[in-house]
Amino acid sequence: MDDKLTVNLASNPTVSDFKVQVISVSKERILLRVLDIHGREFKRIQTMPNVTTVFGNDLKSGIYLLEITQGRITKTKQLVKF
Repeated sequence: MDDKLTVNLASNPTVSDFKVQVISVSKERILLRVLDIHGREFKRIQTMPNVTTVFGNDLKSGIYLLEITQGRITKTKQLVKF
């Protein structure tokens, strides 16, 4: 089931913003959560499959986790901001 969700992440690492696109066969809404390495939530974004979402321009330099959830599927990606 996990192969039905593909995450395309551009500009990682970055000095400005991140671009994420979630490719999915499902039409369910997608929740993006930006967390620090301690699990504190910085940002919560709702998006739809196959839509490019731009975020992170307001984040300070550091390492973050991007949690992508659609239905019962959750994936996590590491983000690096310089």
